Amino acid sequence: MAKIIFLGTAGAVASAQRDNTSLLFMDDSGEKFLIDCPGSPVTKLAKLGFDYREISNLILTHTHVDHIYGVPSLLHSQYRLGNKVNIFATQECLLLIRGLISFHRLEDPEKFPEVSFQTIPADKDNFLFFQREKTLISSFPVKHTPDSIGLKICLKNPPLTCVYSGDTAFSRTIVEEAKDADYLIHDCACPSRFAKELEEMHTSALALGEIAEEAQVKTLVPIHFLTEIEFKMEEIENEIKKNFSGNLIIPSDFDSLELKPQLS
Repeated sequence: MAKIIFLGTAGAVASAQRDNTSLLFMDDSGEKFLIDCPGSPVTKLAKLGFDYREISNLILTHTHVDHIYGVPSLLHSQYRLGNKVNIFATQECLLLIRGLISFHRLEDPEKFPEVSFQTIPADKDNFLFFQREKTLISSFPVKHTPDSIGLKICLKNPPLTCVYSGDTAFSRTIVEEAKDADYLIHDCACPSRFAKELEEMHTSALALGEIAEEAQVKTLVPIHFLTEIEFKMEEIENEIKKNFSGNLIIPSDFDSLELKPQLS
């Protein structure tokens, strides 16, 4: 069964309980995608019993360091495997990743993976960049940095939709992309009492409940919590539920979400 594993659920500052946000998506054919790559991906995958050598697809949502700084480590760990890694990202993000690869001297294909750079336009809605018989993955722009994207995963059998916002402030595009989605995994930086200084880049719990309710999302999964601010998850839950009537899952690091059609 297709699933998403939360390798990290924190914002830019990791804590003892939460690492920077990243996801591992696996479709029911076994194809694996690492969505953003902070920290030590090899360590986190090992804790879950996954072989890092099987990771051949990276999707990077934007250029901020807490979403990309593990990429050189992952490529370096795949020394002498003779494999290929696909990196899907915007042109700006790929330019930065190319620079990191060059800086760390990871360009020799005899020693390190052959990297295929797949460009995702930063300004196009519904840009389909991965397609297999049962899995479609498309991107759309969000309000964070000029190169930031969200993702829409569509599975055909059984049919379902999972939308991931990436880092974002409130965006009408997400409301449209997530309309009637089975799952919405969305930036939820903090409770609304802290949101004034962050609202141009991130989403508060109160606003997220409004977004998910308007989109009629069946299951909402908040993520990217700011650990440098003191609040309890009960406050996040209570604020979301003020406006959202659907199913709510608040993940911890290493939680697994099996993707299956959700009842309205």
